[in-house]
Amino acid sequence: MNREGSQKKFEILDNYLLRALDIEDHMSFAVYGVYLIRSMWPKNLSNEPFQEILKLLRILIDDTERHKKIIKGLIKRLHEKPGP
Repeated sequence: MNREGSQKKFEILDNYLLRALDIEDHMSFAVYGVYLIRSMWPKNLSNEPFQEILKLLRILIDDTERHKKIIKGLIKRLHEKPGP
């Protein structure tokens, strides 16, 4: 494959990974983060169930953070120069 073809594939993969990272960021708050706010829940929800909900949401948010780290690592590796 010629240099231009390789560069184009590199750019496509780079953009794909950046989009995936952007989606992870938006998903984390839009899907999980908003539910961490106490006022988003019914006023009659007691503290004990709310704390359980927070624990479960924290697991999902932590998973999303791990996904972001993986994607950032892939982007970093993509930008590294190949060895001799």
